[in-house]
Amino acid sequence: MVKAYLRYEPALSFGVVASPESNVVYDPSGRRLLAAALDRFAAWDLKRGLPSATFTPSSSSASLAVSCVASSPAAASASASSVASGHADGSIRLWDTESGACEATLHGHRSAASALRFAPSGAVLASGSKDCDVILWDVVAQAGLFRLRGHRDQVTDLLFLDSGKKLVTCSKDKFIRVWDLDTQHCLQIVGGHHSEIWSMDVDPSEKFLVSGSADPELRVFRIRQSAEEGEDWNKWDALKLFGEIPRQSKERIQTIRFNKDGSLVACQVAGKTADIYRILDETEATRKAKRRLHRKKEKASAKAAAAEGNGSVIDPSPAQDSQNPTVVVTDVFKLLQVLRTSKKICSVAFSPSNPPKGCLATLSLSLNNNVLETYSVDNEKVSKMYSVEIHGHRSDIRSLALNSEDNLLMSTSHNAVKIWNPSTGDCLRTVDSGYGLCSAFVPGNRYGLIGTKTGTLEIIDINSGNSIDVIEAHAGSIRSIVLIPDEDGTVNARGFVTGSADHDVKFWEYQLVQKSDSDTKHLSVTNVRTLKMNDDVLAVSIGPTGKHIAVALLDCTVKV
Repeated sequence: MVKAYLRYEPALSFGVVASPESNVVYDPSGRRLLAAALDRFAAWDLKRGLPSATFTPSSSSASLAVSCVASSPAAASASASSVASGHADGSIRLWDTESGACEATLHGHRSAASALRFAPSGAVLASGSKDCDVILWDVVAQAGLFRLRGHRDQVTDLLFLDSGKKLVTCSKDKFIRVWDLDTQHCLQIVGGHHSEIWSMDVDPSEKFLVSGSADPELRVFRIRQSAEEGEDWNKWDALKLFGEIPRQSKERIQTIRFNKDGSLVACQVAGKTADIYRILDETEATRKAKRRLHRKKEKASAKAAAAEGNGSVIDPSPAQDSQNPTVVVTDVFKLLQVLRTSKKICSVAFSPSNPPKGCLATLSLSLNNNVLETYSVDNEKVSKMYSVEIHGHRSDIRSLALNSEDNLLMSTSHNAVKIWNPSTGDCLRTVDSGYGLCSAFVPGNRYGLIGTKTGTLEIIDINSGNSIDVIEAHAGSIRSIVLIPDEDGTVNARGFVTGSADHDVKFWEYQLVQKSDSDTKHLSVTNVRTLKMNDDVLAVSIGPTGKHIAVALLDCTVKV
C-alpha cells in the first residue's frame, strides 16, 4: 500500500545579517553594503541600519548558499548587470541592482565558486572555484568566453591588470599565475609563498600587488608598466618581487584590500584583527630611506669607535649613496593602525565613496556573530561609525514560541529576546534579558514568559518591549515552560508549569498586581504547588485535558 504524507519545505529563513562563509562588498554606487545571508544577499543602508533591497534566487536550497559576491566598478557602464553572486553549487548569478531581479544564471563550475571579480570595463567577469578552474564570462551576452586551467587547488582570489588584458590568479597551491587573456595562456608563475595563498589585491594605479598567506610576512610585487623596458625585467614577466613586510599576527591572512585612491591597504587575518598600512609616495619613501641609512651610518660609526677603543679593526661598511638611496618595501608600506574587534572578522571592504571630513577611509567588516560594523580610519585612531545588529541574534537561538494567532514569533538567545513577524521575517522588538532557555506566550498574547539559565522567570510586555518583572523561580536553570489547558483543550488563564535542573516542577498562577496607587496593573505570577523529583527535569508536557503531566528526567525516565 502506498502511504501518502505531507512534505514540509522551508518557506522563509530570517534573522541572518551576514553569513560567515561569504565576503562583503559595496555596491557600484558606494552607498550600500552587500552582505550574503544563506542563499540570498541583502544591500544594507548602513546609516539607517536597514536592508534597502534583498536579492533572492527563484528556488531556495542549502546548495545555493552564497559563497562570494562582487560588484562592478562604478565607472563601468550602467546598462550591464552590476552585481554578481557565486553559489555553493558552482552557479553564478547576475543581478540588476535597481530592480533586484536575477538577470542570468551561469553554469560552468563543478563545485563552489570561491572568487569573483569584474574587469574594469564591467563587461567581463572572472570567476574562480574550488574545482581549480578560472572561467571568464561575457556579462552583456550572459555567456561563458573561455576556461583557464593550471592551478592544482582551490582558486582563492583573482584580479585584472593592464585595463583588463591580463588576469592574475592565486590559489591554495602556493602559486600566483599571470594570464594573457588575448592568447589565453599563462605568462608567468610566481612562487615564493611557503603556504596556501588566501588573498591578494592591486592598488588602483597598478604599481604594487600585495599577496598574503599563512606566512609571517606579506609579499609585495612591483607590476611592470608597459613603458618599463628596463634591463632587469624578463621579457614576459608582469610581476617582480619588491620585498616582504613582516606581519604582527600569527594567524593566516583572510582578505587584502586597497582603498579607492590606493593610499591604504587593509590586511585582515582569520582572527579578531585587521592591520591597516599606509602607502607613502615617492618623496616620503625616499626621505624615510635616507633616515634609515643615516641611522645605520651612525650605528656603524659608534660600533667602530667602540671597536677602536678595544684595539680591534672593523671594515668600514660600503657607503651607500645617501643622496639617492635604494627604496625598500618597508620604506613604502608603513603600519598605520591595528583594528581590533570583539569577535572574529569574516571579511572587510573599503567604501568606494569619499570618506567623511578628517578621515582617510571608511572600512566595513562582517563578524562571525552576525554583525556588520563600519569604522572610520584616520592617522590617530580607528573609530566605529555604524553597526547593523538588530536584525539577528548574536548567539545560538535556544527557544521559539508562536502566539495563538500565529502572527508573532518569540525567540530567545544568551542576552536578548526578539519578537518577529513570521510572515515577513521583520524584527519588531528586541528586549534585553538573561540567557533564555525556554519561552511561551501568556494567553491573550500581551505578555511573554522567559525561563533563564540562572533560574529566573522573566515576564515581558510584548507591546512596549519592556521586561516588567523578574521572579527568582528556581535554584537551577529552567528547561521547560508549559501552559495548562482547560478540560475542553483550550488554553486559558489557568496558569503554567515550569521544570528545572534543581529537581523541581512548579505550578504557577497568574495575578494582576499594582505596585502603587499611581501605577497601572501589570501581570505577575505566584507559585501554588511544587513537585519534587529525584533528578534534573529536562522536559515537561501536559495532556490535552490538563489531567496528566509527564516529566522527563536526566536519569532516562519519564514520570507521569
